[in-house]
Amino acid sequence: MDLASRRDVIYLMLLVLRDMVQRARGNLITFRASVIASRILQNYLQVVPDSEQIRSLSKKIRDVLETLCDLGLVQVVKRGSRGKVYGMYRTSPLFLSLQVCNDDGVTCLADLFHEYIYSMGNSNDRTVLIHRILQCTAFGSSTG
Repeated sequence: MDLASRRDVIYLMLLVLRDMVQRARGNLITFRASVIASRILQNYLQVVPDSEQIRSLSKKIRDVLETLCDLGLVQVVKRGSRGKVYGMYRTSPLFLSLQVCNDDGVTCLADLFHEYIYSMGNSNDRTVLIHRILQCTAFGSSTG
């Protein structure tokens, strides 16, 4: 998979988040951009990551996470010396969507976020976006 593609970065990030969401026991999952980057490199691209690869991929992931924060789908839980810790509550539409999504649903979400972030110029119509997230969930539900 070509990590030069923004869409592929979003897709792989959502796969990692889906794994985290499906294993979640509480009401909140927390993560750093660097941890997501490391998991992408190790688990999906199957390379031994070096610090330069992690830093490069973390920057791309951080940009997407900041947009998701602006939309209220993800929150900054803590700011520290190693950067921001992001969190996603169980009540977030993205959490609910990732909880039941299969790979087709994740692909739909990745396309949606790529279009929203890079093509539409960050339109602020959050209601339309959440409605489309829920449509992706219905399309890619692993239960039905």
